Amino acid sequence: MYRKVFGVPTSALAKEDLHSLIDREVSEGPHLDYKAKEDFDDKAKRKEVAKDAAAFANAYGGYLIYGMEEEGGLPKALVGMKLDDPDRAASAIENSIRDLTEPAVEVHAHPVRLKSDCYAIVVEVPPSLNAPHMADGRFYRRAGRSSAPMEYMDVRRAFTEKGDVVRKMRERFERRVEGVRKGYGPTNYWSSSWSGVFLYAASIPAFEAVQTRILGPEARAAVGSLSIFGNSWSTQFCAEGLIASPDSHHKSSTFALITHEGELLHGVGPLEAFWHCEREGESPACIEVGELQRETLKLLGKNLRHLVGLGFDPPYYLALAIVNARSHVLRASGRPEYDLPTTTRHVRHPFLLFDQLLLDEDVRIVAAPEPSPYDQEAWRRHRDTMAARLQPILDRLYQAAGAEYSRVAHALDGEAPTP
Repeated sequence: MYRKVFGVPTSALAKEDLHSLIDREVSEGPHLDYKAKEDFDDKAKRKEVAKDAAAFANAYGGYLIYGMEEEGGLPKALVGMKLDDPDRAASAIENSIRDLTEPAVEVHAHPVRLKSDCYAIVVEVPPSLNAPHMADGRFYRRAGRSSAPMEYMDVRRAFTEKGDVVRKMRERFERRVEGVRKGYGPTNYWSSSWSGVFLYAASIPAFEAVQTRILGPEARAAVGSLSIFGNSWSTQFCAEGLIASPDSHHKSSTFALITHEGELLHGVGPLEAFWHCEREGESPACIEVGELQRETLKLLGKNLRHLVGLGFDPPYYLALAIVNARSHVLRASGRPEYDLPTTTRHVRHPFLLFDQLLLDEDVRIVAAPEPSPYDQEAWRRHRDTMAARLQPILDRLYQAAGAEYSRVAHALDGEAPTP
């Protein structure tokens, strides 16, 4: 895997890590490319860097290292670059790669201080689930130490593989849900006739590598507790991994599970015990998508960092499903002061699925520690930033209820969020 080049996160790199490339004679190759300097005034060099980034993203990820002289592909000297504003230079690299690739390749550029006003810049290019990417009108792949145009069959295979990953992850999630409903899952307190909500996140690299990591006492100590719908409970061992579940009766069941295969699964049911509008005398039972949105943000924010901390790498497949709810309606509560109507729509599918892919930067933001709840402005900004990364799921959830989109997911664009 490309991260083995360093073994530490890009944001934690220091000059010693870069010098070690010289000491170890780490050559350019499928995961690494050296650049003596950054020169984005040169249009040809900008295009060349975009080709390299697209090639890494189309394969298994890699690093572009600015400020390293090479000879025959081997690092020769860490010369660095004189930069008055290294963060601005890093952002310029990110923006240039994003602008010159299609779909845009998301990278993370980190300046590493070598000495006074002298820096190297390490650009991490994760493998992309939006692959294949183009640069300068062509698709590229890594060929030894360079980036080469992809042949027709390579491009066709790349599009096929992208669709296969999503399809296989959907099937895996549905099998997990079906196991719970049939009593073969992590909890014995589930009825096959219940309506329920399931939230799921799974490491794509762990899935593709058929990776299993046995979660023993150290993992349990590291996780401590898992947040579930409405509360937080200490974890226990089970056949699938680590589980938190407070219920021991048949009236309702909530649980959160982290599996040995790098999956995070939440379940809640029956829905009548949770999201309903009985207090207003409504029939059929009404699922408030605003509450479901809040719970989704809360659970992912608190539990996704456990999955990362246990060593299961992003990108992740993320899914939200409403199951057996054809006797329910979805309701999106409006805000009269913003001239937003309340909308409702009957659930017509036995398995209502909303899903998306969370890339490395998405995971970093969603799994970031929460600010203090006493700092309301920082907390609200944190929530809105998370929601912006989950727009595909949250928008489709609101649209299933007949609304236009999630106001919270678009709050950073100047929209007034719903409560």
